[in-house]
Amino acid sequence: MFIRGPASPVHMDKIQQIKQRGFLRVGYNSNCIPFVFFNARGELVGYDVQMAYDLANFINVSGIEFVPITGETIASSLNQNLCDIVMSSVMVTRIGSTR
Repeated sequence: MFIRGPASPVHMDKIQQIKQRGFLRVGYNSNCIPFVFFNARGELVGYDVQMAYDLANFINVSGIEFVPITGETIASSLNQNLCDIVMSSVMVTRIGSTR
C-alpha cells in the first residue's frame, strides 16, 4: 500500500461526490482469481472485493456498485465516470500510465 500526504482538492471532491451519492462504484474484472471472481453461489468475492468493502467503510458510505470492466476499458471507464476506482489486480505500466 502506498500512503501519500494530504489528499488534493480534486481527490477530496471525488470523495465528496461518492459520499453524496451514498455508494462507491468499483470497476472489476471477474476473471482474476483470487482477487475478484464469482463463487459457486454466484457471489462476487476475492481480495479486491473485500478491499472495496473496506474502502467504502473507510470513507463512510454504506453501498457498493460493482461495475464489470475489461483490461481494455479501464481508462475509459474511469474517464467516463462509470466507476470511481478500479480494483481488480490492476498493474500500472509505463505504457498503461500514458493513457
